Amino acid sequence: MTDHCLTVTINLQKQSLAEVQKSVELKYLELALTETDGNKTHAANIAGITVLTLRRKLERYNVKKVYTLE
Repeated sequence: MTDHCLTVTINLQKQSLAEVQKSVELKYLELALTETDGNKTHAANIAGITVLTLRRKLERYNVKKVYTLE
């Protein structure tokens, strides 16, 4: 597995803690899905959550993109 770095820009004047948490969580899950070529089971294992939890989070964030390495 390749090492990846996650960078998030935070604007304290315009973003609440909840918005920052959502942004970081979504970017983390997108990175895990990209790293696993879209394999939700493997991505969930990396994130330390169940596949059901991953699917619920993706639905909550309205993520429909298929993640693959390019």
